[in-house]
Amino acid sequence: MRARSTATLQPPRIGPKDLPTVQGLAIPGGRVLLTCITETVSAMRTAMVAPHPPTRWSSGTRVAFASASAFKTEECAMYLIINSNNLIAEICKHPSYVRQQDNGVVILSDEKDADAIYSNDSDTFWPTAPFGYANESHTLVEVDAVPPEVKAGYYFYHAGEFYTTEQNRAALARAKASEVASLMFVRMAENGAFDDTTIAEHAEQFSMWACSIAYAEGAICQYNGRLYRCLQAHTSQETWTPEAAPSQWKEIGDPTGEWPEWSQPVGAIDTYPLGAKVSYNGKHWVSTAGNNVWEPNVYGWEEAV
Repeated sequence: MRARSTATLQPPRIGPKDLPTVQGLAIPGGRVLLTCITETVSAMRTAMVAPHPPTRWSSGTRVAFASASAFKTEECAMYLIINSNNLIAEICKHPSYVRQQDNGVVILSDEKDADAIYSNDSDTFWPTAPFGYANESHTLVEVDAVPPEVKAGYYFYHAGEFYTTEQNRAALARAKASEVASLMFVRMAENGAFDDTTIAEHAEQFSMWACSIAYAEGAICQYNGRLYRCLQAHTSQETWTPEAAPSQWKEIGDPTGEWPEWSQPVGAIDTYPLGAKVSYNGKHWVSTAGNNVWEPNVYGWEEAV
């Protein structure tokens, strides 16, 4: 069972010229989400983007709305967004009631006047009135805690109790089995259990390269449609992409194989480790030093024979 409507709908676009002052807005439990907002036109354009929204909400539509601070609640609070069949559509920490004005402006609202529940966690609107071919509406419920086995889209909530059906339990088990299988494949690939051809055939299993990630030696990631294996442990930075840092990453399936072309390190983190292999001036070289920044024909390298 899907937690969101599968109807093909255009996402609402938000962003008028002026943002009205919003005061004293609250959600269940009495938590005030925003005591006062008075924004200038320029600040408004930063918080809410794209003009001309449709007149109705799309169930589960993802749109940009505002900064997380505007929706922040107490860290211990948990909220359930539940559809009209009591199915948990989302579990979140930063929800808010919103409504769309006649001029298309979307603003924070109290519960009785709201058109939708906005989750800043997933950047999603959930309509509070029946909408779409599934005729779904959504309500917001505050809970003290959510059991770890409870997953949105598979569990229901009613009268303070979490429950599921055998059909949903079986579907969740299949989803978890697929997830576990994917994690096992990635782990085995990173430990050298598969050849490059097998890894390349399942490229979708690997995550995209990202900045500020601590990559371990042997880790595999995607970047610009290619797969790369980490050559030395490091925390990624914006300019150290797999394409730009050959001392840190080696492309999987690269025809140069284990002898990638040498390039000049630009910092302490992208130096060549002891034993690194490179090609330089048509020859193969092996690093004889750690943190090697020298050219292969100058110092710290031994020509492979």
